[in-house]
Amino acid sequence: MSVVRGNPVLIQSRFGSTGNFEFAIPSSKPRGIVFLWRDNDAAGMPWSAPTTFGQNAERYDALTMIQSNFGSPGNLEMISRNRNNLNFFWRDSQWNGPIQIASGADRGNPVLIQSRFGTKGNFELVYPGNTGINFMWRNNDAVGMPWSAPTTFGQNMGIVEALTMIQSNFGNPGNLELIARTGDKLNFFWRDSQWNGPIQIASGAGGGNPVLIQSRFGTRGNFELVYPAANGGINFMWRNNDAVGMPWSAPTTFGQNAGHIIALTMIQSNFGNPGNLELIALNSTGHLNFFWRDSGPNFAWNGPFRMVIGSAALTAVQTQAGRFIRVDGSQFSQNANVAISYDIVVDGSPTTHQTGQHRDTTDANGSFSDDIKVNIGAVSGAQVNVVDENTRMHADAFI
Repeated sequence: MSVVRGNPVLIQSRFGSTGNFEFAIPSSKPRGIVFLWRDNDAAGMPWSAPTTFGQNAERYDALTMIQSNFGSPGNLEMISRNRNNLNFFWRDSQWNGPIQIASGADRGNPVLIQSRFGTKGNFELVYPGNTGINFMWRNNDAVGMPWSAPTTFGQNMGIVEALTMIQSNFGNPGNLELIARTGDKLNFFWRDSQWNGPIQIASGAGGGNPVLIQSRFGTRGNFELVYPAANGGINFMWRNNDAVGMPWSAPTTFGQNAGHIIALTMIQSNFGNPGNLELIALNSTGHLNFFWRDSGPNFAWNGPFRMVIGSAALTAVQTQAGRFIRVDGSQFSQNANVAISYDIVVDGSPTTHQTGQHRDTTDANGSFSDDIKVNIGAVSGAQVNVVDENTRMHADAFI
């Protein structure tokens, strides 16, 4: 069973010298949000072990995350949809929240950005409503940083199922640019002094959420758009913002071998020149796959690379052969080696530890079960760290 669900969110933060990748996705377990990060300064750029927060809500269905200019180098700010409520989290040294900021979010994904409106930069939020799109903003210059009441636009589209939004460099300080999915169609809006649209730009969307960015390709900065394809894989389009009429390209499809994609996230990183596109997609079997596209001359999509978010659980067992700590792991690389480091503890004076390492092999589903024989007295606790030797991602477990 997959440990994640809903739409993923990837950003490149200002943590670290290169800028770490920060990743969040709703947990498929009854409660919480899974968070992990990639150390882009370390050899092999390993992903951290996943951690879960926000377990005080029943479940989360979708989320959006940014790094703001609050704190140094900047807090992570997140809004997550819990059924039809929107809850706000932020992370300085730890995750704080949730604080409910809205209701009536019946479906789809919210999108949060920090804009260039205001002195500090306001938060701008959109999310699907009963019909059309709801818009709210937070005045980051005012005492208490209040959120506005929601206003609705785009009602002539009917039910909006998913959306994406950026602030571009068109206008001053920059228009909001938005793409909304209704059925298999993608519709474009922009806001200068008011919301304009919709203008249909594509069909054949296979569900899930679209993602729009303004890249550093071209003089003006092209719009780059991805969305799940109806027949499997991912559709990619771009808008040439330097050409007369700013035409959208025809869609091209890649990643068909990753299966039916149900949600995705994309950024432009600082790897390559002017910067590679980096994408993580969730497929219908609950597997995450990583793709990247070089900055030229080939502009080729690379992947899918299976992104492992493994989990492990410990059980104390007694058999005729003795006492064991059983390690059960799932969602690791398939038919691959895992390294298991363990520390079994007996409290007392002095505290006694039994430490060591095991290696095991996962099955075709990425699962394994390993028994660690206990050679010390009455066990008061145990912890293990499991490293996927294929991806270097790891998981911790305690008892």
